[in-house]
Amino acid sequence: MAGVKPLPVPALDDTLERTLSCVDAVIDDAAPTRRLAHDFAVGAGPRIQAALADYAAECAAAGSSWLAGRWLDGYLTTREPLPLSSNVCFQIRLDTDAHGLERLAAVVHAAARVHLPEAAGRTGARFDARGNELAAEQWNCLRGGVRVPGAGRDTVEYGPRTAADREVVVFCGGRAFALPVSDGGGRVVPRSELAAGFARILDTAHGSPADDRPGGAPGFTDASYRGSGDAEFRAWLAEPANAAVHERLARALFCVSLPATADASAAGAAGEAGAAAVAGAAEDGTSLATGDAPKPDPDARRLRTGAFASGHYWAYKPLTYELAADDSGWAALLVEHSTVDGATLVQTVADIQAELAGAGGADVDGADGAGIGAGEGRDVGNRAPQELSWTRNLPAPEHEPPRLEIRRAARPRPRNIKLSADAYAQLVMTVAQLSTYGRVRAVYEAVDMREYAAGRTECLRPVTPAAVAFARALLAGSADRAGLKAALDAHRDWVKACKTGRGVDRHLWALGWTAQELGEDPGFLRDPGLAAARTDFLSTTSVGSDAQVVRYAFAPTTPDGFGICYTPLADAVEYTVTFGAGAEHPEAFLEALGEAAARLAEFITGLDAA
Repeated sequence: MAGVKPLPVPALDDTLERTLSCVDAVIDDAAPTRRLAHDFAVGAGPRIQAALADYAAECAAAGSSWLAGRWLDGYLTTREPLPLSSNVCFQIRLDTDAHGLERLAAVVHAAARVHLPEAAGRTGARFDARGNELAAEQWNCLRGGVRVPGAGRDTVEYGPRTAADREVVVFCGGRAFALPVSDGGGRVVPRSELAAGFARILDTAHGSPADDRPGGAPGFTDASYRGSGDAEFRAWLAEPANAAVHERLARALFCVSLPATADASAAGAAGEAGAAAVAGAAEDGTSLATGDAPKPDPDARRLRTGAFASGHYWAYKPLTYELAADDSGWAALLVEHSTVDGATLVQTVADIQAELAGAGGADVDGADGAGIGAGEGRDVGNRAPQELSWTRNLPAPEHEPPRLEIRRAARPRPRNIKLSADAYAQLVMTVAQLSTYGRVRAVYEAVDMREYAAGRTECLRPVTPAAVAFARALLAGSADRAGLKAALDAHRDWVKACKTGRGVDRHLWALGWTAQELGEDPGFLRDPGLAAARTDFLSTTSVGSDAQVVRYAFAPTTPDGFGICYTPLADAVEYTVTFGAGAEHPEAFLEALGEAAARLAEFITGLDAA
């Protein structure tokens, strides 16, 4: 930890100034909020700030941060079903020339080679592109482990700190199987043995009916869709047979889900009922150009099923790789989000890609970096995968899954205007909001903060007064170069503030709970204007290009709002949008994304040529 920077506590005056700018952008009359902010600055604010600074110093001395523990608590006290609150489904690129069982084996083999060194404690410090050392905590998810449901707060159990005798749990056809992936020396088992294990699993899952086997009914994973607030779920999990399965899940290096496919011999019925409910709830689609009607897209359907259907994975497991056994090449990463963020997952996928490409070392004797031994495992033998049995099925509750749409919008590539893909994508959404609703509401954008001790994310607020002013001018036909520059400069200033530990959202959140501990109740922290600036109508995030993560899906954070992943492509920005039944005018907003991008791209292209 010596090389990781401590997370600073932003200056109170800076936070208040930046916060008021956010309020100005989303409400018409910020004067009441400004008065309360002034009262806070000269009254309770400095006392609360000083107490937070003292707590931050204690955390820094322990190698952590004032954010880390409380932030984790926020996840672990969520009582709702995780797929409908905080879990994420990432569609990922795991290309290989292998097919069928050989593809499954190749991907799991490569993933094991990435996970096992972390399990063995053999990975060193990691650094970002600027040479900053990154906090190590998020990589613990590669060891395995599980989030354990609790009555008021869940707990996190990490996997054992060893690469020896590790297994993965494979979900297929509503059933679960433990498959060995390393031997007693911590070496990954050969691909041929993994392929044989997958063949055995598929044959078993689609052989005799699962209900005929001793030890229980299919569908163990359905229960994890109930959420920790369900007392019946927690009692069910404590039943001896179920507790034994849960223990195997906790020890598992990671999980694998084999989704239903068109080839019944190559994929199971796992999650078929839940998947059918999700697929049938509404048509998912993609529009690849502005003005096109949405077209059915199999990846959109798979992504929505992976994110929101029940029955195909254990929602409390940190990482589950969903791999199609057919020729679609589908691969996804199902993530329990409480301990890991997107940037860490992007690097994990990149490492697996390198293994698949052979960059991580050949399968020959000698040091291969996977685990604590050398070469491929030779002493696992022909241990067959073991089916896991439980007492009874606990059905998933009825739920209405969010809809999902994928839209691509025009992206200019100017030569004479400094235009980041992120700033452009956010400005498109600002224009789209204004044209759809006649106003702009708050937008959340996550920023990676792993260069700080126990780092997680900060919130960038892209809806600035300058961005809103430019959007109004663009829609009115009066936009100019100065207005665009002001909007882009404001976005750039937010990025710098977040990356230097001067964001406001986490600070305001920490001031809130510090005030409660001190018995303070300042009106500023309860102000409706402040709430408007921090209630995320659009919850947005991006992990950059589609080289590792193609796109991803997560539930919106407000009933009337949207969850949006945006991905910059060579000549477009792709928006993956989720929304529930209460979303406000979703079709109009989706249409407006393309129209806003076309209008903005035309404006920028014209400026660039002038």
